[in-house]
Amino acid sequence: MAKGAEAALETAESAGVDLILCGHLHISHVAPIARASGHHVVVATAGTCTSNRGRGVDRSANQFNLIEIGTGGGIRIEERRFYRETGHFGEDAVHRFEG
Repeated sequence: MAKGAEAALETAESAGVDLILCGHLHISHVAPIARASGHHVVVATAGTCTSNRGRGVDRSANQFNLIEIGTGGGIRIEERRFYRETGHFGEDAVHRFEG
């Protein structure tokens, strides 16, 4: 875990934060982080949409996240990837979290 991450998560949890949006790592990653209280904070890291500097399995991939917040507080995150063979962005993975 990054330096200061635990303190940041504690602050987010006490403020009632359910979703943290991240970027700059040039990878796409979505995961819930379980807290000792039982609360989950979802961390959604977007890949790189407009450059070719992806990392690891996302190397040379253009990606973005489409986020929908439901009226009941549920979260749906769709990772979208650019498919060169079709010339369009399409669904790569879908994550759903209950509210």
